[in-house]
Amino acid sequence: MVYYNYVPAFYFQPLYYGWVVQPWPAPIAFDWGWGADPWYGFYGPYFAFAPFYPNASLWLTDYLLAANLRAAYENQAAADPSDQSLASPAAQNTPATLTPAVRQAIADEVRQQVEAERTAAAQPFASLPDLPRPADDRPPPALDPKFRTFVVSQDLELDVGGQTCMLTPGDIVVRASNNLVEQTKVPVTVLSSKPGDCPASSSGLLEVADLQEMYNDFREKVRDGLKTLADNQGKGGVPAGPAANPREVMPELSGPDLFAESELAKQQQAALQAATEVQQDAAGT
Repeated sequence: MVYYNYVPAFYFQPLYYGWVVQPWPAPIAFDWGWGADPWYGFYGPYFAFAPFYPNASLWLTDYLLAANLRAAYENQAAADPSDQSLASPAAQNTPATLTPAVRQAIADEVRQQVEAERTAAAQPFASLPDLPRPADDRPPPALDPKFRTFVVSQDLELDVGGQTCMLTPGDIVVRASNNLVEQTKVPVTVLSSKPGDCPASSSGLLEVADLQEMYNDFREKVRDGLKTLADNQGKGGVPAGPAANPREVMPELSGPDLFAESELAKQQQAALQAATEVQQDAAGT
């Protein structure tokens, strides 16, 4: 199985991650400024940002969900610019709501990811475990037993008992098992979905590669959310905290190849040996 693994461009300082995972002194209200955005009105029956945030994990959860729902709206508008239903929230005539339990499940995944990045940020970057290695036979992170809840980040078809239905960005699925089906698929269950998408509680199969793309997108959006949160420290009710101080990963990985010198030495030795053999052969004739 071949899959693309997310490689972070930078990590924040560990002290910043520590501040992110701690509860805030008191719940805060935060104005995201989405009120007049078409996508927010259209998905109003499904998603509304929380009135208060007791911690950064739930704040980052709403950041993540909003980014995916905005993408879903833009995808639909790009597919059919003349679709008049996009201008009216009334088109969402089937009530559907992201429940507190589902949001908390996503927040738990967010916190777990922040904790993992906190640990990674304290290590020498050249030894980070999630960087790709040659002949790496580890299973993809999308099959990690500790990570089960996924936010859909692209349009997908879900095979439900021989029938297909659509999943679009902002829907939520949970991996039901780590066991592969048909070599490259895993069973999932829909936890929450927008009207018109696969109904909640639907069970079907998704490609592991698609789950991995959701995982990669999740990590990328959490990283973007962490940067946005750092920019909002001390503003709009967000408590002040330590500086994020992002530190790039790639410069530390672009130094000299530690194995190049020994490889060159071996090649030089082999060349000298070949030259010596040629000279001996010439002297013998």
